[in-house]
Amino acid sequence: MTHFQNVFQTNYEKIFLSEPIIFSCATGEINDKMESVLSVEIQDLLRAFNAKPVESLVEESFTSVSAYTGLWKEALQTKKQEMNLQIALRKTRMGGQTTIVVGTPIITSEY
Repeated sequence: MTHFQNVFQTNYEKIFLSEPIIFSCATGEINDKMESVLSVEIQDLLRAFNAKPVESLVEESFTSVSAYTGLWKEALQTKKQEMNLQIALRKTRMGGQTTIVVGTPIITSEY
């Protein structure tokens, strides 16, 4: 890990003249044995990040929320307030997977 950090830091300083905003995005899947609806899963994830929702979209097989957490100092301004976390869950079909995507400050991948 130390080697990676050294290589990253050296190249980072060569590429960027100022401090850029770093976007991160992680995707995962849960099997069909979810014990609750998507909106409840979102609430559990918001608690895990100690985040407050800013806006959300709730459908039967898709739920998305933009939120703000104090875990990171970077944030983007929305019409309502700052946000720096997006979480989306998509249930594919009966017996299928549920895809979870978490992005900071926003989701930058297809979901």
